[in-house]
Amino acid sequence: MSRKYLTVTLALLAVLNFLLIIMFGWPTARFLSKENSTPGVVQEDYNIFQPHRKQLYDTINVTTFTDELSGLNDTMQHIETLLISYHQSYEHNLEVIDNSQRRNEELLVKIVANISNTYKELQHRNQHNISTNSILENNITDIVNSQSQAKARVNVLLMASMRTGSSFLGEMFRQHPDYLYIFEPPRGLRLKDYDPMLTVNGVQMLTDIYNCDFTSPFSKPLLDNLFNPVVSLARRNVVPAWVNEKYCSGWNDQFKIYTKCSPMSPSMASESCRSFKGVVAKVIRIYDIYPWFHLMMNSTVNLKVVNLIRDPRGVIASVIPVHIKQYASQINKQDIDIQLEEKHFDDALSRRLSLYCSTMLRNVLVSKHAKWLPEENYMAIRYEDMAENPTKAANTIFNFLGTDVHDNVKRWIKENTNYTDGSNSPYYAWETKRNSKEVSQKWRQKMTYGLAKKIEDTGDCSHLLETVGYRKVENPKQLKDPAVSFVLSKPSWLNVPTTH
Repeated sequence: MSRKYLTVTLALLAVLNFLLIIMFGWPTARFLSKENSTPGVVQEDYNIFQPHRKQLYDTINVTTFTDELSGLNDTMQHIETLLISYHQSYEHNLEVIDNSQRRNEELLVKIVANISNTYKELQHRNQHNISTNSILENNITDIVNSQSQAKARVNVLLMASMRTGSSFLGEMFRQHPDYLYIFEPPRGLRLKDYDPMLTVNGVQMLTDIYNCDFTSPFSKPLLDNLFNPVVSLARRNVVPAWVNEKYCSGWNDQFKIYTKCSPMSPSMASESCRSFKGVVAKVIRIYDIYPWFHLMMNSTVNLKVVNLIRDPRGVIASVIPVHIKQYASQINKQDIDIQLEEKHFDDALSRRLSLYCSTMLRNVLVSKHAKWLPEENYMAIRYEDMAENPTKAANTIFNFLGTDVHDNVKRWIKENTNYTDGSNSPYYAWETKRNSKEVSQKWRQKMTYGLAKKIEDTGDCSHLLETVGYRKVENPKQLKDPAVSFVLSKPSWLNVPTTH
């Protein structure tokens, strides 16, 4: 082999080594240092070949070099064969090779050794990357599947306050077979309305329930306190789906109730929960939107909030009779149909109303102005619109949730919104069978002008009326005039986004 041929080979190898550095970013020149100059030694320090961690997770596919490895291996073997042949042919003449040629030869040996080590490390990384690709693809598939399942599952929070028509709306959801309806689950915590831990524990309870986890210390009290053998069977109706022949026996046809139901274990509750397309929880004690933000923006929970708002004058007109009766279970129609005057509006009711107006006002303003809040996860609906046309309201609500109005819901609306009987029931105040349109405006006939003005002037109530679209009372005659509607056109920004 001539010196010219050796020089050309050396140049080609140098170019090949340079290309390796450019292609793979690995400091192959490190092998030319004194401590790594021994040919054929595989380095144990693989850190220099580790890809950046961020690059590994920025893409599903980690680059593999199978074809490049094959070509590089063939080239390397050919060069090594030439080099060995060269040494065998000229071994006896090595002592006469001048210093320049000897340096070139040593450099050639080092480059070949460098390429050999680089090849082995590249082969090692290639196998690792192939394995990484498989792991990442499996993980991504699992994530996509779980997200698809989460998107298919829609959880709902019916957020309202006392005496705003929430039971009526809740009953509508109760009829839909796709949803597990739970009536005021925070009651299972047995905390007072003013307890600061109600919101903390209540939100965590709902988080676990929406994930069908009934084993946590927050969700389990619902089962312990309302589904044990001692508690009244009637109280089990907080979850109607758990009061049927699957869990109960001894049906009494006269009283329309089961005489015996088995305790609900966490595993039974979780299994039942997962069989539905979502959980609907009606909550009237935590009606501030702020604690629910993280669930509304959590794709796993996929929470949609239906915020029910009622004219504050109608709210107080409905609260006063039950407030006078100290919220007893038996309140008949005569107890409800009383003349409402300023003297009935005590400090306790004033504080309750002030909180209601400020909270509902804040909820709708946040939904209007907070651009970071997904509009598809919040809707506000006025009770008066629902009472005026419950079928239209049902279509709007279920469209917002991305599903259809079930025939059971349509049937229930037809049977319960034009109801005129039941006036002799001792539980009249808590029933949902009413003439909804008549009930929504009945406050105007029962309330004095002075009380109406006092309500309007409480806290943020005047601002709430203006924002949501209610007419303020101007004089006593106007208050009683049926030709004057106190429900104005709904602001356009309160329109529900179409999702179905």
